Amino acid sequence: MSEEQKIRYRHDYINNAEFFEACSNYIHEMRKCREEGKPDPIISEYIGKCFLDISTHMAYRHNFRGYTWISDMIGDAILNCVQALPSFKPEQSNRNAFGYFSKIIFRAFVRRIKTENLKTKTRLQVCEHLGIDLEEVEGYDDGNSSDTYRDENNF
Repeated sequence: MSEEQKIRYRHDYINNAEFFEACSNYIHEMRKCREEGKPDPIISEYIGKCFLDISTHMAYRHNFRGYTWISDMIGDAILNCVQALPSFKPEQSNRNAFGYFSKIIFRAFVRRIKTENLKTKTRLQVCEHLGIDLEEVEGYDDGNSSDTYRDENNF
C-alpha cells in the first residue's frame, strides 16, 4: 500500500461501495416483504454502524463541535436515517448512499440546534417576565460562553 493510499484510508471510515450495497440489499428485501405482506426486515448491524459512524464524525465538524446536546443531535440523526432508509432509491442515487445519509444527518443536526436555541430563548423570556435574575441562579449557563455558544448562521 503506497503512502498516499495509507493517508486516504485513514479518512475513509466508511466504504461507500459496501454501504451502498447493504442499503440496496435492504431496499430489495423490504420491497419483497411488502409485496408478500410481511413486516419490513430488520436493518442490518452494518447499516446501523454506518449511521452511527457518519453521525459521530459529522459531530466533530467545526460548526457542530462544542454544543452541549451533541448526543441528542446524534440520536436525532440516527433516527432520521432509519426513517429515511425505506425512501432511499438505489437506482437514482448514483451509488452514493454516504452522500444521501450525510445530508440527512446534517439537516437533523441543524434542526436540533434550532430547536434547542428556541427552547433557550423561551426560557430566558419566561425568566425575564417573572423577574428572575439568572446570574444569581446557581449552576445556570446561558450558553454564551466561548465553548458552547454558536451563532445560528454559522452553518
